[in-house]
Amino acid sequence: MKVERIMRALLILVLSFSIGLPTTAREVPVSDVPSLVRAIKVAKPADRIVLQPGRYRLNKILITRPGAANAPITVTAVNPSQTRIETDAVELFKLDAPYWVFENLDIRGGKNAHHAFHVVGRADHAVLRGNHIVGFHASVKGNPQKKLSPDNVVITGNTFYNEAPRKTAEPVTLINVVGGDNWRITENFIADFAKGGGDGISYGAFLKGGGKGGLFERNLVVCEWRHKGRQRVGLSFGGGGTFRCSRPDCPLEHRNGAMRNNVIINCPQAPGVYINRSRDIAIHHNTIFKSLGRYAAF
Repeated sequence: MKVERIMRALLILVLSFSIGLPTTAREVPVSDVPSLVRAIKVAKPADRIVLQPGRYRLNKILITRPGAANAPITVTAVNPSQTRIETDAVELFKLDAPYWVFENLDIRGGKNAHHAFHVVGRADHAVLRGNHIVGFHASVKGNPQKKLSPDNVVITGNTFYNEAPRKTAEPVTLINVVGGDNWRITENFIADFAKGGGDGISYGAFLKGGGKGGLFERNLVVCEWRHKGRQRVGLSFGGGGTFRCSRPDCPLEHRNGAMRNNVIINCPQAPGVYINRSRDIAIHHNTIFKSLGRYAAF
């Protein structure tokens, strides 16, 4: 009996140490489109999918396999300067699973490309870090799906811009988030996001659609960088509005958000900061230069 008690105690001790330990990481090198698509489709927590140098011409990829809190699934490039992902799909990566990281990727969109990343539904704790993303109506689009909105998403250290105004009447906003709580948008370069058709109004980034707790911090936003014209709004809580409602009790677009330590320049025909039907928003220590200042509505 004494031996059994000792063995039981040892088993409990081993289990206590093992619970919560990260899953063993597995590096998965890929060198062409089929191997990349396959690696994403069968990915397991802690997998690190590593693109080898080359060009990858991709269509839409739906991602539904979850990572884990202590073992996210990562997609990256071994040499970002020699690796490029190209697409003309409406949406490239549609992410509907939690704990994925995309980092150090060079992604280029064509004239029909709307979203490099469409972050929806269950995609909590997604991380987009250190990517170079050019040529999309909305490089990152956040949306609810099946009554779920992705929360706690981090977008940091990326470069977003378009080489020319987008020839479309569709929304042009490089980071376009509808719903979702606690998004962190930090230390990004966001520039040249003109909308060539429709009403001609575009945004660098906004959080709207009823979310809360969003943060814009230490971003550099250059509304007019390499090309000029049309109305380009810098950063916004509320954007152009989500809810078709004109009553005083319409739902809030965002609440408890913060916008701090950003630099927003060269927005000569639009506000550098815009707040639309949002509440308890802290705006401080931002630099707004050569722009139409700040504007709050509704």
